[in-house]
Amino acid sequence: MQIWNSAITPFLIPIFIAPRSIPFKEDVIRGEEVSSRLLTAKGLRLRYFRLPFLHAGSNIETKRKFEEFLAERGYRIAPVTIDNSEWIFARAYEKALVRGDKQMAERVAEAYIPYMEKKFAYFEQQSMALFGYEMKQVLLLHANALNADYFDKLARMIKKRGYEFISLDEALTDKAYTSPDAYAGPGGITWIHRWAITAGKDDDFFRGEPRTPAFVMKEAGITAE
Repeated sequence: MQIWNSAITPFLIPIFIAPRSIPFKEDVIRGEEVSSRLLTAKGLRLRYFRLPFLHAGSNIETKRKFEEFLAERGYRIAPVTIDNSEWIFARAYEKALVRGDKQMAERVAEAYIPYMEKKFAYFEQQSMALFGYEMKQVLLLHANALNADYFDKLARMIKKRGYEFISLDEALTDKAYTSPDAYAGPGGITWIHRWAITAGKDDDFFRGEPRTPAFVMKEAGITAE
């Protein structure tokens, strides 16, 4: 298992869109404290940084400055190619459990694996459309009650699609990860779409991405993905 630093802060968005943002840099440094101690005890060190909410910065200047800051601290940004709204399912699942609504929790969970399989199929197709082959994918998941209860089923689905679980180091040997990325903006999006935007793909390329079911959105109290 690899541990990544991912500085999460309630002030992330207003801080990160401002160039020369010292407070956000301080959040990154604070995020290293516990993780570094854990890794040092095992003879390891932090090497990857996952952008919170996958936000790279609202403009190229901010993006480049933050990338330079991370590089100076020895980080490589951990890209994500299979982005998804698993966190919305997790919120809906937890809310149902907290109020004792087992039926709703099961309904959310039953929709989770089919949704994730549709996401896999979509990004496999996107990889083929952009690169002409199925690349080594990086899946974004979070530690939560939903995955604690259903990760076995999720893993079986992934393996049925022909995948093996590999390290991030190995995944990043795929030549796709050397593709130019000039995306900057308010959205936290998959790297496949960043590369596609940089390559000048039109709107048709991005169509068809699976959406979270309306009842899950409602249960989670989320109005937009």
